[in-house]
Amino acid sequence: MAFAQEVRVRTVAGTGVAGYEPEGSGGLVATQTPVNNPYGIVAGPDGALYFCEVDTGRTRRMDLGTGRLTTVAGNGEAAYTGDGGPALAASFSAPHEIRFDRDGHLFVVERDAHVVRRVDAQTRVVSTVAGTGEAGFSGDDGPATEAQLRQPHSIAFVANGDLLICDIGNGRVRRVNMRNSTISTLSGTGERRAPTPDTGPLDGTPLRGPRSLDTDSDGNAYLVLREGNAVYRLDTGAGRLQRIAGTGEQGMTG
Repeated sequence: MAFAQEVRVRTVAGTGVAGYEPEGSGGLVATQTPVNNPYGIVAGPDGALYFCEVDTGRTRRMDLGTGRLTTVAGNGEAAYTGDGGPALAASFSAPHEIRFDRDGHLFVVERDAHVVRRVDAQTRVVSTVAGTGEAGFSGDDGPATEAQLRQPHSIAFVANGDLLICDIGNGRVRRVNMRNSTISTLSGTGERRAPTPDTGPLDGTPLRGPRSLDTDSDGNAYLVLREGNAVYRLDTGAGRLQRIAGTGEQGMTG
């Protein structure tokens, strides 16, 4: 109860009404600026908050010191264009989550373009790191940019720098080796209705509704299964998974 009494909620960005307001060179006052279907918030290496606007295809930056909101990627068009050029001139299609690698480069996963893209921290140039832009499942053990994804929704980096992709439409977690840019399946079989066991090997185990990923400094990944109604720890070193929260049944108890 003491904790609840100390909690204070305040708005840091958005007005409660969906929209987009063009910005000047200094940005906009975040609490007076409409945003549109914000998603995938994360703290950046510079201490600012970053989030996606799914409906406008933009990535926004909110400076906690000044309270100003700026766009760092996306031109407002829902499309997959702009590789090799500046992030602000590129089109993104339903961006859902942002992550930063150890060098401060920004990565965006695009659900409707079926790709993951990178914005260089120094040049602000956009490039694709995984996916072809066409939905499907292909390309394991080959170049990540020649592999197909289907509605990727969440991404995370593990301790060794590899990028994990929650490939929702394929019922898999994919892994991109960032040293050689190849892709493989870490876990999942594509069986969408098969139950996920409480524990087992990562390889060959079905994942029922993989939805969201996060990682820790020990190399573990944590995976939410929406249809599986559970949270799993994926031990990438030992190659095993284990249920750590949820019973597998819908409900609210405990």
